[in-house]
Amino acid sequence: MRNIWKRISDAYERILLFFYRKRIVFLISAEALALARLTGCQAAVLKARSPSCGGGTIYDGSFTGTLVPGNGVAADLLLKNGLPVFSEKTLDRLDQWGQRRPSE
Repeated sequence: MRNIWKRISDAYERILLFFYRKRIVFLISAEALALARLTGCQAAVLKARSPSCGGGTIYDGSFTGTLVPGNGVAADLLLKNGLPVFSEKTLDRLDQWGQRRPSE
C-alpha cells in the first residue's frame, strides 16, 4: 500500500511541476509582449523548435527529440498580438520582411 501512495505522490508532484513551469513560461511570454509593445518592437527573433519560443514546429518537451506541429508559448502569444516571429534558422525571411517594410 505504501508503494502505491508513493507513486501517487510522485505523479502529483510531476503534475504540479508541469503546471508551475507552464505558468512561468506564460508569465515570461507576457512580459516579452509588454516589453515589445513598450519599445516599439516590430518583429521577434526566437529560438527555433523551442517549446517556449519555436514557431511552426517545436519539441514536445519529452527530451527525446520528438517534434510536433505548433508554436511555443511565447511565439504563439506574440503572433496572436500581431508581432511577426522569426528564428535563427529564418533570418533570410526576416531580412526579406525588413526590406518590404516602409521606411520611417
